[in-house]
Amino acid sequence: MSVVAAGADLARIDPLVERLMSEHHVPGLALSVVRNGELAGLATYGIRDMRTGAPLNADSVMSGMSWTKFVFAAYVAELAAEGRIDLDRPIGDYLPQPLPAYEDYADLEGDDRWRALTLSLLLSHQSGFPNFRFFPPNSDYDAEAPLAFFQDPGTSYAYSGEGFQIAQLIVSEALDIDIAADLERRLFAPLGNSDIGLSWRDSFEDDYDAGHDTDGAPLGHPVRREFDAAGSLNSSPRAFAQLVAAFMEGDLISDAARAELVSPQIEIRSAHQFPPWSDKRDESLAAVNLSAGLGVVLWDGPQGRGFFKGGHDRGGDNMLVCLLDRDICVLAMANAPNGHLVFPQIFEALLGGTGIPWQWEYSQIADD
Repeated sequence: MSVVAAGADLARIDPLVERLMSEHHVPGLALSVVRNGELAGLATYGIRDMRTGAPLNADSVMSGMSWTKFVFAAYVAELAAEGRIDLDRPIGDYLPQPLPAYEDYADLEGDDRWRALTLSLLLSHQSGFPNFRFFPPNSDYDAEAPLAFFQDPGTSYAYSGEGFQIAQLIVSEALDIDIAADLERRLFAPLGNSDIGLSWRDSFEDDYDAGHDTDGAPLGHPVRREFDAAGSLNSSPRAFAQLVAAFMEGDLISDAARAELVSPQIEIRSAHQFPPWSDKRDESLAAVNLSAGLGVVLWDGPQGRGFFKGGHDRGGDNMLVCLLDRDICVLAMANAPNGHLVFPQIFEALLGGTGIPWQWEYSQIADD
């Protein structure tokens, strides 16, 4: 372990982390603790690239994956707090032409349900679209699958990256701005850390994680050169922990915007987050008031109200958990997709009993 900030909490669980990483083939892992709006601890473990044996460190650039959604939702919430955009206004009011007139959304021609969409529905996963069009419900990957509604907008929570991409289009068209440049100016520049960006930068080449499969074999870092609100973020563990600290301190967005972000938009009673279209329900989730905020998931646990946001792809896993009443957050960034095997134990060891319904976040827990 390499501790780069005061980290008594992290030092305490070092044996647990090392054992879990070894058992579940996680080459590299970064853990951060944010308390009272300050970075209270940051530790890195293991290797960033199994091909070279280079160690993971606090400034190694890792894939942010769906943490991008949290960042983008915070940005849009701030625009709404400033009165520049209305989260509950139909998206058609912001477009110079109907949504199906855009090439990427031509599949929706003849289906006017898109007119019921709002930014709040899109950012809380109530669009009615699949996660991505090439993963239709109850089907295998289909590169030629058209974009289609699988339920009416606002019916229930169903995770959708497509929804975030539409929200990106709406904000861009409504305000006629370069979203990536504006967001980075507002949220990233104040950090004073260049190891974070909404798309790949050549400067990241000096120190970045490779990404590994479930057995720990290197896959390569996903290089996305265009901003995608669904998942193009890159960040070092230090930079993202600094961002979360500033968010919790109230330095990045207004109190009104943060309150909107963590306000329940719709209850969640699906048994698992994935697949989004399963008919299985879990009414016990009512006991923790599981619900969708904007870009995050909310719950009530034994330590009060909190929110969490994961990120996952074939070469990595991330998890952010914040307990609002205690003003503490824990962040984990792993360069293998085995988070469901290590994160629940780590977060519960660091925070105590949280009441997070891990079986909902990670359907694999029920299957393993």
